[in-house]
Amino acid sequence: MKFGMMSRGILLLALVWAGIAHAGLPDRYIGDTSIYSGTSVKLKPNVMILVDTSKNMSQGGGTDPYDKNTVYPGTYATNMIYSQLNAGNYQAYVADVNAAGVCAEAKTALLEYGFYNKGLKKTSGDCSSKSSDIGNYYLGNLLNKTQAVPAPTATWQPSTAYAVGDVVRPTDASNTNTYRCTNTGTSGLTEPTWPTAAGGTVTDNGVGWEITATLMEVVKAVLKQAAGALAQDIKIGIATVGPNNAGGYVRAEVKDVSPVMFDPGTGTMVPNPTGIANFDALTTVINNLGFISSNTSMPMNEALYDMLHYYQGNNDSTQKLASGAAVFSAPAPIDYACQKNYVLVLTTGSSTASPQAEGAVGDQDGNGLAGRVDDAAKLLYETDMLPDVHGADKTEGYQRVQTSVIQLMTSYVQELDQTTDGSHGRGDYFLANNTEELTDALLNLMNNIVREAETAFVAPVVPASPENRTYSGKRIYIGFFKPISQKPWYGNLKKFGINSDLEIVSANGVDLATNNDGTFNAGATSFWSDNNNQYTVTGDSGDVQRGGVGGQLMARNLATAPRKIWTWTGNAAKMNMTDTENLVALGNANLTSAMLDVADATERSKLIKYLQGYDGYNDGGNGDTEKREWLLGDILHSKPLVVNYKRYVLTEANESDPAINKTFIFQGANDGMLHCFRDADGGEEWAFIPPDLLPRLKNLRDTAHSYFVDGTPSVYIHDANNDGQVVPADGDFAILIFGLRRGGGLQSLSEAGFRGGFYALDVSNPAAPKYIGKISNLSANFGEMAETWAQPRLARVQVGSQRKIVAFVGAGYDTVEDLRFGNTQTYPSGATEVPLPSGAPDSFISGGSNSPKLASMKAINLNF
Repeated sequence: MKFGMMSRGILLLALVWAGIAHAGLPDRYIGDTSIYSGTSVKLKPNVMILVDTSKNMSQGGGTDPYDKNTVYPGTYATNMIYSQLNAGNYQAYVADVNAAGVCAEAKTALLEYGFYNKGLKKTSGDCSSKSSDIGNYYLGNLLNKTQAVPAPTATWQPSTAYAVGDVVRPTDASNTNTYRCTNTGTSGLTEPTWPTAAGGTVTDNGVGWEITATLMEVVKAVLKQAAGALAQDIKIGIATVGPNNAGGYVRAEVKDVSPVMFDPGTGTMVPNPTGIANFDALTTVINNLGFISSNTSMPMNEALYDMLHYYQGNNDSTQKLASGAAVFSAPAPIDYACQKNYVLVLTTGSSTASPQAEGAVGDQDGNGLAGRVDDAAKLLYETDMLPDVHGADKTEGYQRVQTSVIQLMTSYVQELDQTTDGSHGRGDYFLANNTEELTDALLNLMNNIVREAETAFVAPVVPASPENRTYSGKRIYIGFFKPISQKPWYGNLKKFGINSDLEIVSANGVDLATNNDGTFNAGATSFWSDNNNQYTVTGDSGDVQRGGVGGQLMARNLATAPRKIWTWTGNAAKMNMTDTENLVALGNANLTSAMLDVADATERSKLIKYLQGYDGYNDGGNGDTEKREWLLGDILHSKPLVVNYKRYVLTEANESDPAINKTFIFQGANDGMLHCFRDADGGEEWAFIPPDLLPRLKNLRDTAHSYFVDGTPSVYIHDANNDGQVVPADGDFAILIFGLRRGGGLQSLSEAGFRGGFYALDVSNPAAPKYIGKISNLSANFGEMAETWAQPRLARVQVGSQRKIVAFVGAGYDTVEDLRFGNTQTYPSGATEVPLPSGAPDSFISGGSNSPKLASMKAINLNF
């Protein structure tokens, strides 16, 4: 049976109830989601670490690097696992890393490196589901090392008692090394001759001193720690300043160093011999890093410029500034057009440009200073590393390289900070004053790179300003989805700012949230991120599982603040969604097992708990009272609808105050619900489940992706006194209508069964919405309607002698079209006028077009 795709004009207030039909198999045709099907394998970013090997790196490195065999004193429990909430803020997560429930992968990483960055269950330490509970996890022993505030190193004093472990610096400030006491005693009357070579020792009237690690030794140790902790997630290489103290020298090409790899045949991780060999080779290179000469010049500008040639596959180019042993053929490490590429610079500073750097690099930012390190970073980002070649997939678009800098134990250098800003390298800048800060900075920087890749989002929405509806707003709302193999997809909705240049910015209004290619900066922070710190150390960025309304739901205490999820159970006298018999709750006897199409009361209980946010089916193995891994379903095709109910002056304080900011966001999601979120804090006000979806909710946990409320809502606002507010007492009202797209369909549409509908809600009072009704193929004179793909367009029109509110929609899509191509078919059309039930307006209109391509439309004014 073919069902028409006709244009319909529907009078909203004439919507009528039709009973729930028994559900068949849902419409799961993959359509435009096919690019996300199959097994999810993460595309690893390329990371070249550029290390300063000038003589400056021979200075003292402060305290020694982290040693897994040393128990460090401090306030953190040595073997406890902690979750990082934000910079310097950690909470207890798993009591003991050696507990039986802690998975082997996490235990090995934490005991070896003190750090783990994949999915880890709170309390139990289970990591079988790596797509959820993703965070930065630290062993307490490492935190005692990195979070301790080092005491200032005292100058050596004569005739002074010293204990093992005391550290001093020479009285001669030109000697930047520090020395550790190796045996207790009293110092002599005169200062000893301090050794300067690595491993040097000296006796001082019975006190033994040994030189602490040099900065280079500290860097090598921390590099090996970070590389080992993140080996599964990134491809890593090492470069240094060239042997001729000019340009850059690639010592280890960017390669896969993961000890395991995914086997598509078995669907499991298996040993990766190539990755293991590459990691061993990388470790050897790091161990052998040394100083190039006694020269203190730091040509990081030249070295960074030569990284451009490496990423272009021109490492043997005569245009490189390095020469001699630095020149060899190395292929570009870029494997895919969309792959992320980075250079991480570890340096004590950067020298001014040489004549050859000035000529090669140029003055990229036009500040009159050519060939500087910030110029080189800007050149790397704005140069297409692999210009488009017809037929070569990996060259399509722009392949850029971002630059981040960790400045090591020297006074702040503004030029290095500028190297990473939004108009140059688009990376991160850290100033590390000691070993602890270096460890923290490198782990977080590299982890941000891993997080930056996980973003997928729908078209953003810029709403009207709350100050005046006629002006463009200063905020942008973006829906996100995260495809996951064999599990329900995750979703989120985030709010960012828009600056005067129409660029998307973080909540602070300054930092750019996105790069030129549309990807999110790892350090970007959206609004609504104060949700028990459900975001990364520098920001939630485009990470689907951090910040946004999804993070607010995860932070919500479901026991003390249960969600308000409503439906309509069929009582025409109970159209207020706030009526208890419309609440999706265990205690609502009106919501029966039959309505949910489940076998019995036990299955009903599981499903209702699941909808409320609990692990009702005990998928996590910790009972049905724990929260699910992620609550908000994917936001795939539905765009957010932002409604301003009250005018207010847009200030930071007013915007975040729910008592002043009465703006709400209505958002469909493929978790079965239309959600209403508060703009002030991102909290969920309520959610509504269309009654026809009740028998399909049991499919939410299916491994195949399912559609539910996938359509975009529209609203008609009647502002009786034109004051720019919605106040029911003034005669104002707001009517919202939405469809489901594939969410209402079945694999095969039947003539008699439900095929999709449009639902209307009275949201004049957003705290107390009312269900008006629906129009579907089961409504009189709408038998040709199929899946409701169109976004309704609402307008007032003249019908005879009356002006009525009408929704213009396409009459739907027939799933038969999914599996055929070729003929274009036509469909019947017509116009009818029928009487309505008592109390409703006197008629509604059914008119049509026979175009099978008709979907969303626009209402236009022809009154001229």
